[in-house]
Amino acid sequence: AKAVRAIDKRRGYVPRGQLFLGIDVIRRIVSSIGKNPTARVKDAAMAFLTTYVFLLRMPSECLPIRVSASVQRGSEHQALVSVQDDSITLVLKRRKNKDGGSVLVRRCWCSSCAVTCPVHVLGKFFIEKGIDSAPFDKFTGKSALTMLRSWLQYLGVDKALSYRTHDIR
Repeated sequence: AKAVRAIDKRRGYVPRGQLFLGIDVIRRIVSSIGKNPTARVKDAAMAFLTTYVFLLRMPSECLPIRVSASVQRGSEHQALVSVQDDSITLVLKRRKNKDGGSVLVRRCWCSSCAVTCPVHVLGKFFIEKGIDSAPFDKFTGKSALTMLRSWLQYLGVDKALSYRTHDIR
């Protein structure tokens, strides 16, 4: 009965088409922060880059990330990231619908895009934040969405206000 009422309320509802924010837009976001960004702007850009690099759900998988000297399964934290010389590793306690979470490793991709390289851009960012920091803890799902849409408007992306953080992939 509840489902029937919800369907009735949606008469005339037209779902939006699929929208995707790929590497080109993420590169533009990271490039637009300039040489001396505010901490909030840099943190937001790195959150969007992290979401893209690891194909994360921003509110539940990216925002709770904590920086660790080494990552291992069994931590009480939802997401731990560690930086090695040639890779960056993210351990998720829970990953979408996968039991037991995931261990995601990304290697340098400077040869294809130095601006978005996980090791040399994100790795440097996480190292600067320091061990046991939570670099994205100042954001909520709603504030990240607001910042993303503002950024897309600033960059002149068509239909900027229609995008969601889920569209980063």
